[in-house]
Amino acid sequence: MSKHQFICIGGFILTIALFFGWSTSLHAEKAVSLKPPSVQNVTDPEIPVALTPGGVKKYVIASTLSLPSSRTKTVIVTYHGSTYGQYYWDFPYKPGTYSFVDAMTKAGFAVLNIDRIGDGHSSHPASDLVTMASDSYTLHQIVQDLREGEIDHVDFPKVVLATHSLGGYISWYAAAMYPQDFDGIIETGAIHHNSTTRDTIAIPLSYPAVNDAKFKNSGLDHGYYTTIPNTRAEIYYHTVSTSDPTVAKIDEQLKQTRVQNELIAGIDLASTHVSTMIHVPVLTVLGQDDFFACAPDGMNCSTAQTIKQAEAPFYAPDACLQAYDLAGAGHDINLAPNAHVWYAHAVTWINSFVEHQQPGCGRRPQSVPLQQIATITISGTPASNWCYDAATVDKGTYYLADDDRNAIDVIQDTQHPVLTKTIGPGTFTGPGGCKAYNYDAQGPNGVVVAHDQIFASNGNSSVKVYSSVTGQFITDIATHGHLRADEMTYDPHNQWVVVANGAERDFSKQAAPFLSFISTKTGKSMDHVVKTLRFPHAAGLEQPLWNPYDGKLYLSVTSSDQNKGGEVDVIDPTTFKVTQIVTPNCGDAGLAVATRAIMAVGCGDGMQIVLNVQTHHIIRIPVTSVDIIAATNHFLYYASYGSETQAPQLAVADLQGHLLQTIPIAAASHTVTVNPENGHVFVPLDGGQVAIFQQNQRFSEFRL
Repeated sequence: MSKHQFICIGGFILTIALFFGWSTSLHAEKAVSLKPPSVQNVTDPEIPVALTPGGVKKYVIASTLSLPSSRTKTVIVTYHGSTYGQYYWDFPYKPGTYSFVDAMTKAGFAVLNIDRIGDGHSSHPASDLVTMASDSYTLHQIVQDLREGEIDHVDFPKVVLATHSLGGYISWYAAAMYPQDFDGIIETGAIHHNSTTRDTIAIPLSYPAVNDAKFKNSGLDHGYYTTIPNTRAEIYYHTVSTSDPTVAKIDEQLKQTRVQNELIAGIDLASTHVSTMIHVPVLTVLGQDDFFACAPDGMNCSTAQTIKQAEAPFYAPDACLQAYDLAGAGHDINLAPNAHVWYAHAVTWINSFVEHQQPGCGRRPQSVPLQQIATITISGTPASNWCYDAATVDKGTYYLADDDRNAIDVIQDTQHPVLTKTIGPGTFTGPGGCKAYNYDAQGPNGVVVAHDQIFASNGNSSVKVYSSVTGQFITDIATHGHLRADEMTYDPHNQWVVVANGAERDFSKQAAPFLSFISTKTGKSMDHVVKTLRFPHAAGLEQPLWNPYDGKLYLSVTSSDQNKGGEVDVIDPTTFKVTQIVTPNCGDAGLAVATRAIMAVGCGDGMQIVLNVQTHHIIRIPVTSVDIIAATNHFLYYASYGSETQAPQLAVADLQGHLLQTIPIAAASHTVTVNPENGHVFVPLDGGQVAIFQQNQRFSEFRL
């Protein structure tokens, strides 16, 4: 019996089996379609993938590749949503009505139908490894394989991504991270205006998968969720009266899982403008009765035009956003009795916007904000795991706190940048935590320059002062803490160097972190601590920052008694009164001022923040694991040291939170500094290398 004949018979058998309640395993049954004669070949390739760049390809993506009878240059990659699998796109019942795969292959397109990582027959890693970043990277590898002919020895010059719901949220992230991957994107059930109905009805009707009879012996951890039995029609169809009860029964039997944190990250992503990084044609499709989006407190889904108007601000002009609304359909438009209607529209759209490019559509960015112009190599540093901390630029000179060299490295930022000298070698506490996992003892840490003096904080709760002209040691200032003095800022109005002893809780739970105010005024108080401000409710302090627009001091607080996810404290330098701006799910680290209203917040946990300090409005940027950041009045720079689920990168965003560029950097990288005079951006990498970037002037013209 041929594989094609087996699939046809299998579709009938599976449908009968479901009605008799035959048991299902951890993974969904392979989506079995009644393939039409137009399908030449159907295979089930298993695609090896890694979860992070440079990682081992030890995970597998299960897929089904359907080829039409005639050669095609275009493949559609289907990307399902929460608690679904391949079967959503190739439903094993009435394929002429419900199978997207069937409709697309009949139209002459190839389809790669996949189970997302953590779903169906694909590998199920620990749930904390399934993130927006790992999803995007696995998808990126699949697209590369398709273009290079690595999957069944067939290559495809054009790739269209068809997504649903959570899969659509992930696609925004993926298209921003890997902008050359797709030639067109179809978004179904994924928009930026979700109603509260989703949160009050849909999300509560799910629970840990191991609590479900289908998955109780699966071995999945508690981060994997599924829907409560017999709730899917209420959640996903909404218009139950018009749906086929057979579809609901099959859907209940084939249901899959989702990773809860993955869903939360996707919902958070909907409040960002990351989708403006998509520069290929986009079709967004909604069911008119999709209560995730179209409830009274959601968006107006009555016509394609109202949907397009609502979504257009979240896409670039060259995405040439088109919209389509399917009457009588709920969230799962593929399972609506009239699904074939939108399938036909998708074929028309692909032919119009992908096969034959429309003027002004799909234009890739002609330039990016930054381009590298130099790399400075500092000798005497280890080949890997180079230990350094903060940096500053003053009068065209870059100063880097180099713990491995136990000194301050000085680079002159001229037309041809060069390392000019080293200040204070051997006088600091050294690498500390980078080598012995005791970060509270390392030094130097923070660096600022004021009145031709270099102030560098040290691991023994002190600040060393050197001449910026001669490099000679001047004095050592004790801050009288138990552990290292860390990040610093300079307040030129009050002539204070402000330094944080932020890790005092590591010495004792009773020891409060504090700020020290060091005077730089000429006289008896010069180079002495004139004020200590303690923060008894804070777990840790990171970056103090003087704001030139309002003259106040801002301070990133990793966590406090009131705000476990972090906060930015605002300090009045006249009264020393402290007020808080809550920054949920951040674990605040870096701070940088962009404009009078806008400040960038670097988050050690969760996505990065663009903070309006006047309204306290927050925009999230989909980059994680950030320490020290920088900003100009045009761009925000976040240096991510990477994590298990995201590669280290320098992320560049605009003040509206649009992610403009990501540049791979080293795992040791966690510091970025801007020269305010020429816009040069400095990023220490590893092995003693410091990368220097300049702003691409043409980028501003392109953005306009």
